[in-house]
Amino acid sequence: MGEEGVKNGTFKTFRSKNRKEGRKEGRKIIIQTKAIKVSSGADKTANHIFYGDKNEHIDVLEGSNSQMKDAMRQTKHKYLKYCFHQFKISPKEKLTNEQLRETINKLAQEYKFNPEDITLIEHTKKRADTTASDKHYHLIVPHYQPTQCKALDTKNGFA
Repeated sequence: MGEEGVKNGTFKTFRSKNRKEGRKEGRKIIIQTKAIKVSSGADKTANHIFYGDKNEHIDVLEGSNSQMKDAMRQTKHKYLKYCFHQFKISPKEKLTNEQLRETINKLAQEYKFNPEDITLIEHTKKRADTTASDKHYHLIVPHYQPTQCKALDTKNGFA
């Protein structure tokens, strides 16, 4: 399984299957992507990210459950296969707000989505690697991008 490196400024991503590892100034981030089908509905994903009992703490940083349901309704009207995409961002070290925003903006550039139209949830729970940050993030992006009147650009993704 080969890895393809893409360089955007000093942010480097490595792609292999549904994972990316980003390195910037010694920082390691694993980003997993998953496209959620309209036929699957939003409830299972929403229940996990908003109410998941395996997490010690859940913080809604941006967006809401109703925003995810709106994305579901929009895609049903457009007869699209996917309603939204979930990016799970798992940093090795704790991210500052600026580092998290930079990561989201890099993903927005690559996948061509509006970074203002997202749902962002922070989960706190112990990780298997006890040296890793106890925080990870779920970034939910609507598949249909209303500002562009088209679907999310996933040609470089593995979801």
